[in-house]
Amino acid sequence: MAGTANSDVTIISEKDTFRITTDSTKIRNLKVYYPQQNPFEQQEVLLTFDAELDTQRKSINVKRLQLESPQIKISKGEIQQIDKDGRAKMDGSFEWEYDWSAVSTLAGPFLPQGLKLQGKRKDTINFTSEYPTGQTGEILANLNTKTKLGFDKAEYMGLNFGPTETDIQVQNGILNIAPFSTTVNNGRFNFAAGIDFRQKPLVLQTSGPIQIIDKVEINEQVSRNLLVYLNPIFNDQADITGIANFHSEKLVIPLGRDTNMQPEITGTAGIENMKLQTKGLLGNILSRTQTGNYIEAAVLPTKFVLRDGKLSYDNMQINLDRYPTNFGGSIGPKRKLNMKVVTPYVLTTDFKLKTVKIDEQTTANRVILPLVGTIDRPELNWGRLTEELLKQQLMQRLNEGIIELLR
Repeated sequence: MAGTANSDVTIISEKDTFRITTDSTKIRNLKVYYPQQNPFEQQEVLLTFDAELDTQRKSINVKRLQLESPQIKISKGEIQQIDKDGRAKMDGSFEWEYDWSAVSTLAGPFLPQGLKLQGKRKDTINFTSEYPTGQTGEILANLNTKTKLGFDKAEYMGLNFGPTETDIQVQNGILNIAPFSTTVNNGRFNFAAGIDFRQKPLVLQTSGPIQIIDKVEINEQVSRNLLVYLNPIFNDQADITGIANFHSEKLVIPLGRDTNMQPEITGTAGIENMKLQTKGLLGNILSRTQTGNYIEAAVLPTKFVLRDGKLSYDNMQINLDRYPTNFGGSIGPKRKLNMKVVTPYVLTTDFKLKTVKIDEQTTANRVILPLVGTIDRPELNWGRLTEELLKQQLMQRLNEGIIELLR
C-alpha cells in the first residue's frame, strides 16, 4: 500500500473511554498492490469518522463513517464491536456507491483471474459476525449478511456478459449466489453457486447439475483461452465461429492466487455450426481428403473431466466436413497431449487409404494414430500408418502361404 495522508484527528479521553473523531483525513495517490495484478488506485480519498473505544468493556463503536473517492463512496457507515467471555461480536451497516472497475481490482484476489466487471451500483449492507476475540481472520467464517450483486457488463476469456442482477446471502460464513440467468455472446448463461468462507483455500462451487452455457456464440478469444484445452484442433483457429453448449455436473473454481489449487469440472460440452480453417492439426488430419480452406464442423456432446490440471474424455467425435474424427485421452498438465485419434480413413485390401464419410457403413476399422506433443505443437504420428500397412501385408502374405500349403 502507498499514498500520502494528511489528517486532523481529535482524541478525547474520559476514564476508560476514548473518543476519536476526524473531519479532515485526506489520502492522495492511494495505491494498493497485489502480486501479478494491476494496483488499485484512487487519486484522492476523503475520510470522516466518529468512534468510541471502551477499554473496560473492550468495545468499539463507530457512530459515523464516511468515505469519498472517485469510484467508491460510503455515505453512511456504522460498526459496533463488543468483546465478552472470549468472543467478539461485530454488527455494522453501510450505504455505499461503487464502480465495478475499481471494486473488481480491489477484490482481485477473491475473483477468478481474468474476470472484468463494469457498471455502477448503490447498495445497503447490514452484517453481523461473532468470532473468537483477537482472531479477525475468522470474521468472514462467521459472517451473516444479505445483499444484491449486479453489473452492467462483464468480460471473461472472450465471453461478454450482459446486465446481471442476483441476490447474495451469507449465513454462518457460507455464501450463496441465488440462481440467475443473463445474456452472453447472443446466448444464455445460467448460474448458481456458493463459497464456504470457513474452508481454505476459498473455492466457488456449484451445488448440483446446471446448464451453464446455452447456445453461446464462440469466437477467436474463446477458442484461444478455453477451447484449446478441450481439443488441440482449436489452437490455430483465428476465424472460428460456432454455437456452444455446456452442461455442468460439478464445478469447483479456486479463488485467489493459490497455485496449488486447480479447478475441477465434470460436464458435457458440444459445439454446433462451426466454421473452421483447414490448418494446423486439423489440416494435418484432413490432408488426405478433398476439402477447401474452410469447412463446416461440429463437436458432438462429449462428457469430460477436468481434475488436477488434466482434462480427459473417452470419445469426442468431431465431424469435420463430411468426415467423422474421434479423439480420446487427456490434455495436460503443462499442455501435454496423451491422446489417440480415430482418423476418417480405412486401409483397403490393396493397401490404399479410403475415406469414411459420416453415416457411411463400413466393416473395416478406421486407422488410429497417436497424438502427442503439446497443445501448441501437436504431433500426429503418421508413421503408425506405415506399421499398419506392413502388418496387413504380412497377414495377407501369411494367409496366401497357408492357402497354398493346404492345396
